[in-house]
Amino acid sequence: MGGQSAVFNRRTFSWHYHCAGFSGGRLSGRAAQCLITLGLALCLALPAQAFGERGHQIVAQLSTYYLSDDAQALVRDLYGEHYRRLLLEDANYAQQVTRRRGNEWRLGFHYTFFEEGDTGFQPERHCPNGICSVAAVLDAEAVLADESASRARRLDAFRFLVHYMADLHDPVNAGFSHDRGGRETELVGSDLERRSLFEIWQNDLFDHLSHPPFVMANIFARQITDEQRREWQQGEPASWVWETHEVARDLAYPLADRAGGWNSVYRREALPALETQLKKAGVRLATRLNQVAAAGLIQDPLPGNTDVMEFEAP
Repeated sequence: MGGQSAVFNRRTFSWHYHCAGFSGGRLSGRAAQCLITLGLALCLALPAQAFGERGHQIVAQLSTYYLSDDAQALVRDLYGEHYRRLLLEDANYAQQVTRRRGNEWRLGFHYTFFEEGDTGFQPERHCPNGICSVAAVLDAEAVLADESASRARRLDAFRFLVHYMADLHDPVNAGFSHDRGGRETELVGSDLERRSLFEIWQNDLFDHLSHPPFVMANIFARQITDEQRREWQQGEPASWVWETHEVARDLAYPLADRAGGWNSVYRREALPALETQLKKAGVRLATRLNQVAAAGLIQDPLPGNTDVMEFEAP
């Protein structure tokens, strides 16, 4: 089956960059109003989850294998002794917050989209108004590092950090803006049903993992080498999201044509990449938690006028 007959692209409407006439820089005035006004439509048409529920649980559980003593003490202070079980339950907390009525504006914290020809992450271009997955991670870290913040606020920040770090490593949520991260690119499956590229990376690929999330995290922890950990610990959220975009650009998107749709060929090449992204996310989440526990604030938040910890529309 040729690529053109196996891959479809549908544009239901332009998303908030185009609504705001965004061409690099912050939204303001009527542009910002447009962003918020489109919230309800986006909530219906742009699912908030990245990596699906199972992916977030794997990342949360995997990170616990690499926590320092100080980081474990921090997590126990927030959760208690049974933090491993509670982490699994809270892995999708940020998604639940986004889905609450009136919180449609939070959708942008789950992704960072790029354009064809981009060469790296640029805050003014890829994180308008401080709303993107990179900003979400940095904002959550800043609150978690603030010892003067209430326990409840720091717990929310921890929950957000766990979720958004996984989002940062999801290829389609670091995909292209022109199809809203694969949401408008459809592949024909071997059953002749159409699936969006987004759905494939959120759900369908996870159906082909060999075990449930808790067990997969244990397997991954045994597979990750010390050399891989040292390599993956390098960098910071901005470089990590660009690295994730490269997986989308060089694998997730072109594989749709090369494989001729959603089939065993696509799965065979995509599954190892998915597993690697989950492993990186788990290691890097632990790395940032270890740094916060040891030294406090790691990195200043990105400039912007929107706070990930706000539960009401700005």
